[in-house]
Amino acid sequence: MKSVKFVELDITKVDTILSARDTISAHTGGKLDVLVNNAGISNLGKDQNAKSVDVALIRETVEVNLYGLIENTKAFVPLLRKSTTGAPVILNVSTDMASNSYQAKSTAPFHIVAYNTSKAAANSYTIALAHELKSEGFKVNAVTPGFTSTKLNFFAKGGKTPRDSAKVLLPYALLGKDAETGLFIGPTGEQFPW
Repeated sequence: MKSVKFVELDITKVDTILSARDTISAHTGGKLDVLVNNAGISNLGKDQNAKSVDVALIRETVEVNLYGLIENTKAFVPLLRKSTTGAPVILNVSTDMASNSYQAKSTAPFHIVAYNTSKAAANSYTIALAHELKSEGFKVNAVTPGFTSTKLNFFAKGGKTPRDSAKVLLPYALLGKDAETGLFIGPTGEQFPW
């Protein structure tokens, strides 16, 4: 049985990301098979209307949801290149609200400017990363587990539990060499529109 070790990092502080990477590297022989980028903030409860949103709020949200994801990914790619599987995985946890195609529909219920913009930008980064790392055998995808009740949304009623959402993510964290890359996957395994 394998043991679980916890390493703390602050996704907005590169020095803590690098420290976490070095700690993990020391315990794994410099190798990593899977990186799941799940850190995020929503800033729900603050004005995120397109006509009146404070740009400082957008900056704060992008700092975590995009820049932190990028810094974390850059730090761990060297360990992933030494993966023992031959098909290292980068899985970025996304949201249906990051899909411009979905958000453009008249039925889209939530236009939360800072959150949606930051996650849509993270999706764009996922696409670029998938293209750049494809020749090295990386599997880089975004998955939206669907509405989940967490601290991010003040534990809103009616959502999945974090455990149920983790079950949605798990198959995409354990992809093999023949799996696809560069996909946005919805909560039931369907390809979601970017």
